[in-house]
Amino acid sequence: MAGVIRQLGESDAKKLRTIWIEALKAEPEMYEAFCASIEKRPLSHFKKRLTKGAVFGAFRKGKLVGFSALRPVLSPGARHKAEMWGLYLREPLRGKGLAMELIDAIEGFAREKFDVINVRVVDKNRRTRRFLDRVGYKLYGIERRAIRSGGRFFDVELRAKRLL
Repeated sequence: MAGVIRQLGESDAKKLRTIWIEALKAEPEMYEAFCASIEKRPLSHFKKRLTKGAVFGAFRKGKLVGFSALRPVLSPGARHKAEMWGLYLREPLRGKGLAMELIDAIEGFAREKFDVINVRVVDKNRRTRRFLDRVGYKLYGIERRAIRSGGRFFDVELRAKRLL
């Protein structure tokens, strides 16, 4: 399923805010942010997110239906790495190729600046874990009890892909 994938700019901040909140409400245990804190943040917070690193959006029929983002690791000795966060697609569009298009956009952008992309994924998220396996993100560790949501704890897999 072809969609339009493009890097989001500051003018897309409201769209990003809407779909980010949607992602957090749909699958709160899959993401490390809490919906209530995101909903309270001003639009300027989302504009700032769009200028630090890169956020790519998947559009279908002109509507933002998914996103993924990349942020640089700021530690001086780790500036060759970036972290991917927020891979999300609306449920009816999953398994149709848009996630691969988002990953291609993220990796294409990252290859110009970084050697490695790290990603964290909740271990209960089997679908995303299988997808990341297929596209070359190798497991290198597990953070036990990394997320607490709704009184439950979730482990997080640490994964990475070398771009060189």
